[in-house]
Amino acid sequence: MNDLWSVAAPTSGAVPSVLDVDSHFPEPADWLNSVDLKLAKACPGRALLLGTAAFAGVDALQPPSTPFWSGLTEWADCSTIADIGSLVEDSRTSTFLSVEHFDAPARVAWLDRVGVDHQVCNLSQAAHLAAGAAAIDPKLGRSVADAFNHWAGEAVHGHRDRLHPAGLIDLSEAHGALSDLERLAANGGITFLMPLDHAAWDHVMTPEFAAFWEAVERLGVMPSMHLGIGPKRHPLLSSAAAWAAMQVDAQRCLLAWVGSPYAASHPGVSVLVQELGVDWAPPWLRSLDRAIGTPVVQMLGGPH
Repeated sequence: MNDLWSVAAPTSGAVPSVLDVDSHFPEPADWLNSVDLKLAKACPGRALLLGTAAFAGVDALQPPSTPFWSGLTEWADCSTIADIGSLVEDSRTSTFLSVEHFDAPARVAWLDRVGVDHQVCNLSQAAHLAAGAAAIDPKLGRSVADAFNHWAGEAVHGHRDRLHPAGLIDLSEAHGALSDLERLAANGGITFLMPLDHAAWDHVMTPEFAAFWEAVERLGVMPSMHLGIGPKRHPLLSSAAAWAAMQVDAQRCLLAWVGSPYAASHPGVSVLVQELGVDWAPPWLRSLDRAIGTPVVQMLGGPH
């Protein structure tokens, strides 16, 4: 069982583990080329543009007039992901993609120095590519997601007891989601990204996903929500207001879970909320407690 929380909550008298639940991979720009060059050649450059624009809250059809967006747009119009090297070499976009590559032994050595026992590794640029590919063609998006899960597993090979990649799962269809989940767990995955979108959470709370949530609990794999993973919902808000609105979105997603029959039947499921702050959590939980305890809710048979 891959339940990281069982590691974090030791028996009485033991020293608890320290968990970093929101680290990131700095994937090399050509990660998809190294996994599946044929897929990289079939994936249009527009996938990276669309995913990056969605993450930044930018209209991909009318991006800002900056060197970065000009460079990315020009490249996307005539390139595939296999041509990512030219984007890395372009001075307008090089900073975006030229990062120090992920080094698992060096990462573990750093964890030892700072006293961290486990680290969840989320996607970086690969998240943009996967989201953009799915927007173009759901089948293409799933292929890119599968390729990333494979790359991530290889990237932490030999260190899976300390480094835990966040996987990508296609949640559009229950049977496929279950297959993705089982494959992720078999490769040592302990968490997968859920969109910051309550409609997506409502979708997976339907009866068709009963076997999926049973497996989530049995395998100890945690759904997680991360800033920027999901549709752009607040295009007219300022950055500060959009950030606050995403916190409200997180609460609505959690309410979809709390109000579902699966939360009661699978109490061992843990949900991660990453990079969205926790200051709203205590009053939110107090509101739930008050609601459950009110006479009207109890009379109407509210959740327990």
